[in-house]
Amino acid sequence: MGRIKRSWNPHTYYHIYNRGNRKEGLFRKPEDYQFFIQLVERSSLKYPVTITSYCLMKTHYHFQLQSKEVLITEFMSFLNRLYAVHFNKTYNLRGPVFENRFSAKPITDQRSMLHLSRYIHFNPIHANITKKPENYPWSSYSYYFHFNSPPPPSFLNMNPVLNYFPGPENQKKQKYVEWCMY
Repeated sequence: MGRIKRSWNPHTYYHIYNRGNRKEGLFRKPEDYQFFIQLVERSSLKYPVTITSYCLMKTHYHFQLQSKEVLITEFMSFLNRLYAVHFNKTYNLRGPVFENRFSAKPITDQRSMLHLSRYIHFNPIHANITKKPENYPWSSYSYYFHFNSPPPPSFLNMNPVLNYFPGPENQKKQKYVEWCMY
């Protein structure tokens, strides 16, 4: 039986996530996280997407993203395939790296957009990895939290989340951080 074709709306943001096969680690060392972020950058140049929030956990990842020009499947297939080849080669493994193809759930309203961003950013807290999301290095939260942070990666566009708050960018970031703490 074939797979059901995914629906795609170029004006919709999606919650994209995937996990390692058999719930095993996708990222074993800091270099794996760094390489994956580099692949997201490379993949977004080939298949343009806007990512507003992301978090890489040991066994899975989350993205809040929109693709206006290409099917999300093209971006995700390219990214997952490149990472699987790298992972298997690095650790001398064979076979699937991911449990299934990625999951994609549409974000249907403004409230969901904000709540999903907070959910993604607070994943390390819920997993008892850190007490403060700004201290977790494999998430986009530090770009929201630090007002004078280094420039974010080119694939990260915080405006779709920050634009729910009034004021200049620093005030928007502060209000977002305050909102997340409630």
